[in-house]
Formats: sequence, structure tokens, C-alpha cells
Amino acid sequence: MFSVKNGSISSIALAAALAILGIGFLKFYQQQKPHEVILIAGTSSAGKTSIINELTKSIGKKYLVVKIDDFNTQEALEQKVKTWGWDPKKSTLDDFMASYVVNKTGLGLEQALSSQVGQAIHKETSDAMHAAFFKHVKHAATKSNIIVDTVFDTVNNFEQFLAIMRGNKITKILIYCPLDVIQERVDKRNLSGKPEEQRSTFQAFRQFAAMYKLHESPHDQIVDKISSEPILKSLKKAIDDIIQELEQTKPKNDLARAKLKGDIESVRLFYESFINQFKLNELQEIVIVPMRHYDLIINSKTDQPRENAQKIFNYVTKKIREDRRSERR
Repeated sequence: MFSVKNGSISSIALAAALAILGIGFLKFYQQQKPHEVILIAGTSSAGKTSIINELTKSIGKKYLVVKIDDFNTQEALEQKVKTWGWDPKKSTLDDFMASYVVNKTGLGLEQALSSQVGQAIHKETSDAMHAAFFKHVKHAATKSNIIVDTVFDTVNNFEQFLAIMRGNKITKILIYCPLDVIQERVDKRNLSGKPEEQRSTFQAFRQFAAMYKLHESPHDQIVDKISSEPILKSLKKAIDDIIQELEQTKPKNDLARAKLKGDIESVRLFYESFINQFKLNELQEIVIVPMRHYDLIINSKTDQPRENAQKIFNYVTKKIREDRRSERR
């Protein structure tokens, strides 16, 4: 035993000091330990929000919901375009982007927007906005367990998310919904008369093309087997609706008129691309799989949001228990 008389620390004092240090380290470890992240991805109107609302009733205050719809993607877009030389004091964002695409392609605006270069520029801005959101998610995950409500607009958004979130434990959940059902949901929402409920089925189709593909490998996760006919019907309606909406706009000048024509042409090209991607004119029935692997896939058509939320809750809690058991070994 250490002697107090000799100016040393007694064993009791030493034990107390070590205990304090241990508590401090435990708190530090808990602060540094990566928080749980539940990724809930799906196209617009697939049913993510309804399921998350039910899920939070089970999870309570243990998770913070972070939604891409609540994030300022416009600010992220502006920051990206500034790196290309945009000065907001000299031109509007739309005018700069129009001239930027024209200069990059050497084509007229209408042809430039629908060209491969024009589509690549659109993809680059979309990826920049998603990257900004994912960094926002990463920051939120330093403070709390989180549920991420997002969509993937391009094929590589999934990889962007995983790269930025490296170090966090992520449960990847996909909310799938057949496109004809999405069409019905969008029509119902648009008839509600509520501005915040207004949606475009065309947006869901674009996201669908970035998130799904045809079954190719025995390792694919099959999400649905469906007739091509209802998809073709919904696709045509989505294209007709968005073109009609675009044609109702009133361009103020030649630049706006050229941009409108380019946008319409891009929509028509997407129609052909989607049909080719899923071979809708070749196959009577198609098998749909996700572009990337998910831990759990929910078909929101088959069950109510509460039941789907319970499936996610059961899966996540089981996974967390298994992970903690593995850590103790």
C-alpha cells in the first residue's frame, strides 16, 4: 500500500482516480462511437414518409429523421454552379446555365439540353446536390441515431452516400412501389388541392430508372414481377402530363422558348430510354431488381404503413442486437 505520510497516493485514492478516468473514457468513447443510421430510400410517392411516421412511433426519441425534402438543395446547386464561373450579380442562374451548356456543346440551346453533354451536366449538378445533403446527414449522425429519408436521382448516388457515411453503421432499406400504383397515388395527391402535396409522376419514373433494372443475375434481389402493359400505360400518362405542364408555361423571351423546347425534347428522349432500359416493347412480363444491394426491401403496395414500419423495426432491432453480440466476442 502506498503511504500517505511519504507524500504518495493511497491505494484508495488511486482507485478513485482510475475510476474517474474510466468514466471519462467511457463518456468519450460513447461520444466517438458511430451512431446508428437507417437509410430509407425509394422513389417519390413510394410511401417512405407514411412508413417513417409510423416507425418513429416505435422508435420514439432514439432517432432523428433527416429528410432530403427539408434540405436546401437550391443552395447546394448554386454553390456548384459558382465553381463554373457563375456570378449572381451578372446573370440569373438559368441564363448562366443555358449559356454554359451551349458553350460546352457548341450546339443551339434546344439541342444542347438533350445532348449527352447536356445530360452529363444535369447529372453533375444533381450529384452535387445529393453530396451536400449526404454531408449534412453525416454531420447529423455525429450527434444522434438517424433515419435518412431520401431518393437517388442518379445511379451513383448510392455509392456517394456510402462513401460519405463511411464509419457509420448503416441499415439500408428500400421502399419499392409499382409504378402504376405510384401513378394512382400521385393523381390522388394532386386532386387534394394542397400545394405541398403536388407531385409529378415523371419525377418518380426518372428516379425509378436510376434505382432499378431488369433481373440479370441469380444474386439479384428480386422485388417484383410485373406485366409490361401497366408500366407502359403509366409511363405514357406521366410523359403526356409533364409535356402538357411544360407547354402551359409562357416563355418570356427567345432563350426561355429554346429552353422549353429542349426540356420537352429531353422528356421524349427519356421516354424512349426508359422503354429500352426495361425492354417494355420486347417483354410481356419483366422482373425488377434494385441497382444496388439493400438489407431489407419493403413493397409498400402489399401492406399498410404501420405493418411495414413494424417489419423495419423488427429487422433493425434484431440487427443491432446481433452487432452488439459480435462486438462483445
